[in-house]
Amino acid sequence: MNTKVLITNNNDESLRQLAHQLEYHGMPREAQIIYQGRNTIGVVDGRCIKSFKKPGLLKGFIYNYFRLPKAERAFFAGTKLNELGIRTPEPRALVICKHNGQLERSYYVCDYYEGWTTLRGVEARKDFGELAKALAAFMKEIHSKGVYFKDFSQGNVLFRKTSEGFEFAVVDINRIRFGVTDRTVLLDSFGKVLDTREGMKQLAEEYAKGTPYAAEDLVDIYDRTQRRLFRNKHIKNFFRKNKR
Repeated sequence: MNTKVLITNNNDESLRQLAHQLEYHGMPREAQIIYQGRNTIGVVDGRCIKSFKKPGLLKGFIYNYFRLPKAERAFFAGTKLNELGIRTPEPRALVICKHNGQLERSYYVCDYYEGWTTLRGVEARKDFGELAKALAAFMKEIHSKGVYFKDFSQGNVLFRKTSEGFEFAVVDINRIRFGVTDRTVLLDSFGKVLDTREGMKQLAEEYAKGTPYAAEDLVDIYDRTQRRLFRNKHIKNFFRKNKR
């Protein structure tokens, strides 16, 4: 088994022990699993561990020769985001395990944000107008720094309210691109960041203030994305039914 381990602080004994556990034994038994799906996310001692699903042969070949594994991309993306002043849980460790050149297991370790929540259902909040204004400002900041977050969706944007207002952070960052100047690409963020069209209209109106963009055009991005997602979902369901 060939392994690659990166730790941001070699003087942190608990972090070194956690990396050793992941390298040789996988997710710790004492980890609190907060998400179980295609990937697994666990929390141990204030640290979040994302265990990525083992890729198939084709993707494994690509990750071995042409592209960094998701965990490695997340590690370096997190470092870059924090350098740019865009909040994301601080990267702490990276563990990549390969067997005969094929990716077997990979883990990304970062801080766990206790007390933060996702954007799911925020339109029902009484202070949604205030939140939409702050979220629009956050999106403008991301775009002004040339950051394209392909997975900018309800579950991947965290927020909390403090005495000074709303703060935001991004997670699930392995598909982020830097140095993007094409506004058409950057504005793709409006595709699925909120649950409802009414919420998107309010967000678009806040974003459009002081810009050359029309709120209607930003909402249209949301409409097109939702139609595409709806169509793709029906296609997938059709093929699943025909497999039975």
